[in-house]
Amino acid sequence: PQGRKNEIVVQDLDNELLIYDLKANKALSLNQTSALIWQLSDGEKTIDEIAAEASKKLNFPVSADFVWLALWRLKKENLIETEISNLYE
Repeated sequence: PQGRKNEIVVQDLDNELLIYDLKANKALSLNQTSALIWQLSDGEKTIDEIAAEASKKLNFPVSADFVWLALWRLKKENLIETEISNLYE
């Protein structure tokens, strides 16, 4: 998965990430876990790699199923560039 980086403004707060979508003129707030999954979505890592790295950084287990759910929600908010259906291949 590839997180969207264009036409957004990102502000990192203590335990959340504020994202302002310049295209949609909309503000979003991501909790710590969703923010980390978005940040780890660099177009190179697999779902399992994102889950493993998030688990390590957060010091609690993050399952691949949770990563899928977060990606689906991030895609719904137009923060993931990759089509979710393409990730199953």
